[in-house]
Amino acid sequence: MARKTTERALNPHGHVYLLDGLTKLHICKICGTCERRNGQYWWAGKWSKTEPPCGLNTEEQRDWHNNANPDNEDEP
Repeated sequence: MARKTTERALNPHGHVYLLDGLTKLHICKICGTCERRNGQYWWAGKWSKTEPPCGLNTEEQRDWHNNANPDNEDEP
């Protein structure tokens, strides 16, 4: 389920989400994480229900990426 604007703006990971007018997705202007309306987060070709940390190639992001689902598998 999609978050409200205030929840998205006050996220604990430090993302700065902007609404993309073409795709209607929220994309972080720092790291490129995409928040979909179904509550999934996409970053670097992988998706998860948990929000990845924000940054530029941090250890926490690599851990999230290693534990996320590859985008070629069926979504739940």
